[in-house]
Amino acid sequence: GLATKGYPSLYCWSLFMPSRYEGPLLKSHLDADAGIFACDDTEVLTFYPLTLTGGAKGRLETTVVPSVPVGRSKDGTAGNALQFMKAWEGISGAGKWQHADWTIKVDPDAVLLPQRLRLHLKPHTGDSVYIVNCAKPYMPEGPMMFGAMEAISKHAISTYFSKAADCTGGLPWQAWGEDLFMGKCLEKLGVQRANDFHIYSDGVCTGVDCTDPDAAAFHPKKDVASWLACLEETKHPVARPTTEAPQWFKDYMASYTS
Repeated sequence: GLATKGYPSLYCWSLFMPSRYEGPLLKSHLDADAGIFACDDTEVLTFYPLTLTGGAKGRLETTVVPSVPVGRSKDGTAGNALQFMKAWEGISGAGKWQHADWTIKVDPDAVLLPQRLRLHLKPHTGDSVYIVNCAKPYMPEGPMMFGAMEAISKHAISTYFSKAADCTGGLPWQAWGEDLFMGKCLEKLGVQRANDFHIYSDGVCTGVDCTDPDAAAFHPKKDVASWLACLEETKHPVARPTTEAPQWFKDYMASYTS
C-alpha cells in the first residue's frame, strides 16, 4: 500500500532532462521536499539511469524511458505526444499508480501544492475522470487539460493503460501535443471530464499569479530562484475580490456545453 500524507492520495511524476534547466530545478524541489516530492509517492523519469540525492527521500533512482524525436504540434507547441506515450508506459510499468487515488503528471517548471490539490480532487475521487484545467478563450479545441499539471483518477488511468492502443490507432495524434492527445484519448475511452479552472494558474493559459489562494499549481517558473519565490508567495495568498465569472466567459463556455 501507500503511506499517505492525506486524502485523496497522490502519485506525482515528472519527466526531466538533467542537462537542461530542469536539472537544477528538480534538484531544488527534492532538497526542499516540495512539488512532486510532497506527494504521497513520486516517480522521476529520465532517458538514462540517474540517482538523485537530497531531501527526506535521501536517494532516488529514476525510471528510464526511451527518448523519441519531438516535432512541432499544430498549435506551435512541442509535438510530444509520442514521447509522453512512452513516459506513460514507464508509469504503467512502475505500477505505483495502482496504490494512489490520483496520478498527477507535473512539468518540472510548475510549482505544485499537493495539499491544495487534494481539496480540488476530493469531490471527484472514486470516479473515472480527468480534470480540464484551462479555459483560455478561443482555443480551437475549447477548454482542455493543459499539460503542466495533468490530474487523472485511478479508474481513468487504469482505462488508459488497458486501452491506449484504441487511441494510438484511432486518433490523428501525430500533430498534437501530449496534453491534447491525453484529453482526447481519455474521452474516446469514455472517461468523464471535470472542469476546474481554479485548480491551476498558468501563464500559458490565463496568467500566473503565485498569490492565487485557490490554485494548486503555478506555471511556468523555469529557474530555481523564481520557482522557490513562487512557492514562498503561495504561503501568503491574497483573497480574490470575486469568483463570479464574467458574462462573456459564461457565453463562451455555454457554446461548448450546449
